[in-house]
Amino acid sequence: MEESKKKLYHIHKLNNNDEIWKVGNELEFGKEKNNFTKTAFEFEYKIMLENAYYPYLNVYDYYGSRQAISDLLNLLPASKSFINEYQILVRELGMEEIRKEEFSLLPSRRNCIWLCRENQIDFWKKFLGDDIEIYELEIFNSVFKTRNALIPLPSDSYKQILKKSKQYWSYNSTVENEDDEYLYTGKLKIVGKVN
Repeated sequence: MEESKKKLYHIHKLNNNDEIWKVGNELEFGKEKNNFTKTAFEFEYKIMLENAYYPYLNVYDYYGSRQAISDLLNLLPASKSFINEYQILVRELGMEEIRKEEFSLLPSRRNCIWLCRENQIDFWKKFLGDDIEIYELEIFNSVFKTRNALIPLPSDSYKQILKKSKQYWSYNSTVENEDDEYLYTGKLKIVGKVN
């Protein structure tokens, strides 16, 4: 892990804990799951049918038994979303398995905050899309630098996920890349908001 630099930034996806993101606030990360992990672990594979939520496979079987092809086709967007969430969960479980076994001193993706350098903000803005705010932070502990390009693909087999995870966690380069990501746990102070 490398020592902290003077300025690091966080690109915050707007959500239900936005009230804590105010200039001057001090926050601590590492003691509880971050929003990314909460989404992966709490995502429910249910779909609305006749004013109630039902498990996706039950709805699929219901429509399939009625041979309602048009109804089954209407389930495709939900299918894509569910498969994507499930693949991300499997990937993150594999990455955490390797971290615990071989890189236990590094911060976990489950409870870290992701940071970047100023020259990487444009990449991350494009990557994360709309509904974001950017904050300049002062951090007090060291950070772990790796690359987004080394994250296993959600569609990789579990065996590939484990192999690629070793590359992700063992990354050690002083070269600055636009897709570098810095994993941080510990206290930080929000010193500014970038427009």
